[in-house]
Amino acid sequence: MKSLILNVYVYIVGIQVGLVDVLQYAAYSKTTILDNSCELSQTISTITQVPRIWECAQYCNADGDCRLYLYCSHTHTCKLFIDGSVCVKSGDSSDCSCFKKDIGCINGNCTCPLGYYGEKCENIIKDCSDGVLNRGMDYTQILVTTIKPPLSLKSFDVMCFLGYGGWTTILQRDQSCSFENFNRSWTEYEEGFGVHLRNKWLGLEKLMKVIAIPSSQINIHVNLYSFESKCKSLYKDVNFGNGIDYEFSSRFDNEDPHCGDSLANASGQPFSTYDNDHTTHNCASRFGGGWWFADDLNCTRSFLTGTMDGSGTDNFWLDNLQGHNLVKSIIRIQRRE
Repeated sequence: MKSLILNVYVYIVGIQVGLVDVLQYAAYSKTTILDNSCELSQTISTITQVPRIWECAQYCNADGDCRLYLYCSHTHTCKLFIDGSVCVKSGDSSDCSCFKKDIGCINGNCTCPLGYYGEKCENIIKDCSDGVLNRGMDYTQILVTTIKPPLSLKSFDVMCFLGYGGWTTILQRDQSCSFENFNRSWTEYEEGFGVHLRNKWLGLEKLMKVIAIPSSQINIHVNLYSFESKCKSLYKDVNFGNGIDYEFSSRFDNEDPHCGDSLANASGQPFSTYDNDHTTHNCASRFGGGWWFADDLNCTRSFLTGTMDGSGTDNFWLDNLQGHNLVKSIIRIQRRE
């Protein structure tokens, strides 16, 4: 049976494999397609010569790992993804449609969108740590995942590193993605921005809701990539203040193989933007992005919300990576329960 109601496809398919009857059921909601130069979701497979869109849904339904599909009628191609709630395609997508799987079941074994759980996918994990530690989502992969902290009225998508205790991404920059302006206002930095999760600022308000979940310790990982090398730095006992000026504090873990402590002079500093600068040196306007700037003439030893194409102050990390062109940078947070 196939039906289309308000952009929602529902498929119930009964087939026989040998002498066993197999019941497949799935519900899909139509979602958006982003025009961007970099991928977002993890691809399972690309199937060619698929003449009709509902056949693409059947391929997704038959694969328990499929949670999203993109069908393009002009090329008759069907692309299946393991994660995500929107599709990404560079260029013209007028002949394409994207559908996310709200629930999919094969003989009673059901697959929920990543982050959802329960018999009818009615519950949502609090954050990426909750998914790994309490819901068995130990994929050891970086996947688009829906979370809903207890103090948040709405759920939202994040990039989760679903391994090693679970890490929630709060900032990601990728030079291969289409340009995203990070010289934003205080309100935008509070609410979050970025149409693509690989080039996005989660938002200070969402960050505060994640760290408000009871935990024994908050850690952050800074992961940096240049053409020449890659490295990471670990900070423990992280705090972002009272939610008014988001004052940053942490303890650098110098035992971990690291990029150096370029957040040293950020510790104890409030967050600043061009329209709410807590320094007396106009740091946010000079550098062109929001950051935890120190109140001195040099402002900072690190900056990851700048440009990536030489059009302004490019992202930098002075300790161990001075002079390196950063092509990718990620900040992830982890709650230790």
